[in-house]
Amino acid sequence: LKFISSAKLRASYGTSGNDQIGDFAARPTLNITNVAIGNSVLKGVNNGAPGNSNLTWEKSRQADLGLDLDLFKSRISGTIDYYRNNTSSLLLNENLPFSSGYNSFLTNIGEMRNTGIEVSANAIIIKQKNFTWSVGGNIAHDEEKVVSIAGAANINNFFGAIIDVVGKSLNQIVAVKA
Repeated sequence: LKFISSAKLRASYGTSGNDQIGDFAARPTLNITNVAIGNSVLKGVNNGAPGNSNLTWEKSRQADLGLDLDLFKSRISGTIDYYRNNTSSLLLNENLPFSSGYNSFLTNIGEMRNTGIEVSANAIIIKQKNFTWSVGGNIAHDEEKVVSIAGAANINNFFGAIIDVVGKSLNQIVAVKA
């Protein structure tokens, strides 16, 4: 077609890992704290984190499909991209019973999916020797969904104000009734 200056179809697939586990997260730790005994302040220790020797990197598999299009001698151009990213071995804090002496521990218990579409367009309205006027814009839609949390329906964090629910976005903030 003569009005198409260029068209390019793009596709990609890849896997990657997230190594942002943090120093010593796999090891049990103790915290140094001040303890008041009588009129004296002494140094003491309490449980820090229980550690988890089974921690692994998060693993992401992503597929992308895109189309670049230039029309009317590149006066109008646009791009459409669709992507889908599946993350497994999601690093989340799992709650522990208070009797354990710990609040939670970091573990690979979740799976999450991100899908989205991005569209952008640009048009050159006026193109003169010393003056060019162009206008452009873009729009995007992203949907994030927790697919699984180690068989649980949800995980409550920060006294129930932040919750991870299967089928919803990660780390949703919940209004707590007084």
